[in-house]
Amino acid sequence: MATSQQSSTRQALFKRLVTVRVAVPVKGYAQIGQLVIEVTDLRVQFKVKKTTKKEPNTAEVVITNLNADRRAQLQQAGGKFILLAGYESTGVEQLFVGDVRNVAHVRDGADWNSTLHSGDGERAYRWARINQSFKGGTPVSDVVAKIVTSMGIAQGNLATVLAGLSGQYVNGIALQGSAQRELDTILRSQGYSWSIVDGALSVLKNDATLAGLIPEWSGDTGLVGSPEFGAAEKNKGPLVKAKHLLAPQVKPGGKIKLVSERFNGEIRVVVVDHTGDTEGGDWYTEVEGEPL
Repeated sequence: MATSQQSSTRQALFKRLVTVRVAVPVKGYAQIGQLVIEVTDLRVQFKVKKTTKKEPNTAEVVITNLNADRRAQLQQAGGKFILLAGYESTGVEQLFVGDVRNVAHVRDGADWNSTLHSGDGERAYRWARINQSFKGGTPVSDVVAKIVTSMGIAQGNLATVLAGLSGQYVNGIALQGSAQRELDTILRSQGYSWSIVDGALSVLKNDATLAGLIPEWSGDTGLVGSPEFGAAEKNKGPLVKAKHLLAPQVKPGGKIKLVSERFNGEIRVVVVDHTGDTEGGDWYTEVEGEPL
């Protein structure tokens, strides 16, 4: 039975809010830099995809009717942007942080649409390099810490993960080349997977879940329709697909509790899609997850 609190929660999730902040380029991969523009009162449309895979998460944001000066400011290469979204009743929450890949300004009748494409931690993923030798007896955890430092991204849950890494390089090791490739090789050998989520490292033991609050999705909180079962992954059962009113706090690797007639239980989220338009239409979070 729905509680009055759950019903009022759903009722409150109506007036949409979006903030887009764009910063000038900086040398450091993780630094945000000086704020160039902040958009809060124009039409914004967005598509955000996050997964548990190491390849950068992506976002496409369309801002309508930026003035000529602001459009020119967005043309600076190598900038970063932050997308926040939510509701008048709850305020905005961070939905995405990423490096701007490219910007296109297109005239549509009387309007100008500015489209930003972005990858989360993409500059670090593509361009960060490490060229360092470690002497014999160096712990694996020390090498991993150095690689992450060379990438210049926020460390996320790295401190917890380092405590769980075992072994040392008896004869030493020399690393040269792509930092993300070296990180992937070492972590996979220890049974971990990793990704960059909102500019910070997220490392999980294979098939483990993030710690923290487990949101409950039901018809009373904003669950849309009934969960569905998708195609099975290799050596695993079918994924559960569910759709909810926009829920910025959901992250890949996290857990959600689904309450519905068709599926009632927890899932480990492996794919998150956020779509929104401040002038109506989409305002949803869709997930694919493994039943737990």
